[in-house]
Amino acid sequence: MRENVARIVKFWDENGFGMNNIHGKEQLLSWLDDAEFHRPADVILKALCIACENDVRKLKYVEAVLHNWRNASLLTVEEIELHISKHKEKVITYDPARDRF
Repeated sequence: MRENVARIVKFWDENGFGMNNIHGKEQLLSWLDDAEFHRPADVILKALCIACENDVRKLKYVEAVLHNWRNASLLTVEEIELHISKHKEKVITYDPARDRF
């Protein structure tokens, strides 16, 4: 458990979420007790990575991601990554040869 806390806090501190935001860290770490996620620490780190990828380093954003995954029954990192890859396949791009007005 301590190792998981250390990994999450280190990622938080090193990626611009606010080193001095002790309350935010505590609130995020409370997700470690979420019995629905199979490996909560890995899921939390995945949510933090996604926040960084989207340049939104806010606790509320990370928690919204976690809530969405839990509500969608995406309970492992593997399920989350599969869901993300399927979503990316559905992104429609503009093709000037095809999409003429």
